[in-house]
Amino acid sequence: MIKEETIKRFKDTVKRLMKKTDYNPSGSPFDILVLDIRRKEDRIEFCGYEKMLKIQFRESLRFLGSPIKVIVRVPNKNREALVGHPREKSVKTDDDPIAHYKGDVYLMYSNNAFPDSHVTGNKNTKPASIFSLGLPVDKIKEVMLNHWLKDDLYLINNWGLMPIVYETIPVIGGVPPETIEPNRTDYLEKIIDKISRTAILTEKDIR
Repeated sequence: MIKEETIKRFKDTVKRLMKKTDYNPSGSPFDILVLDIRRKEDRIEFCGYEKMLKIQFRESLRFLGSPIKVIVRVPNKNREALVGHPREKSVKTDDDPIAHYKGDVYLMYSNNAFPDSHVTGNKNTKPASIFSLGLPVDKIKEVMLNHWLKDDLYLINNWGLMPIVYETIPVIGGVPPETIEPNRTDYLEKIIDKISRTAILTEKDIR
C-alpha cells in the first residue's frame, strides 16, 4: 500500500510545478504538466496495469509501453462544470453506497492517449502524439478534455475510483496516484523524482 503522506507529496509536487509553468494561467478550469520523455531513463512506464494483466492481456492494453507524458489536475470546484452535469448524489451496488472521490483530481496520461489523429483526422500515418504537432496549449487542453478527461471525470465523479480501476482492464485512461501499479510507496517516490526532473515549464519547449 502507498502511504498517504507520499500521495500528498505527489499532489503537492505536481501542483507546485504547475504553478511555475507559463502555460497554466490563473482561472484555467484545469492545469496540465507536460513531461520531457526523450531520455529513456526519465520515462515513467504507464502505471495503470498490474503485472498479471500485462502478461495475460498484453495485446488488449492500448497504453502498454507508452510512457506518461502529461499530468492533469482538476480543482474540485471545476469537476462538475467540466463534465457538463452534476454528480449523482449517491451510487449503490448491492445496497452499499460507494465512497465518492473527494477533492482535486490528479490523473497521469500516456503519450499514446492523445494521438494526432484527434486533431488531423489522418489515420494512415504512424501514430504520433498531439504533443509532437507544435499545437498551442489551449488546443492541447481542448483535445485532452474531449478525448479522455471529460469521460474520466464523469466516471470518477459518479462512481469514485475503486469500481473503475478494479475492472479487469481499467476503463479510465488516466492513472490517479492512489492506484499506481505496482501499488507501493517506493514506486510512487520514484515517479515523483522523475516528474521533478522532467517537468517542462515553458510552452515553447513542449514537443
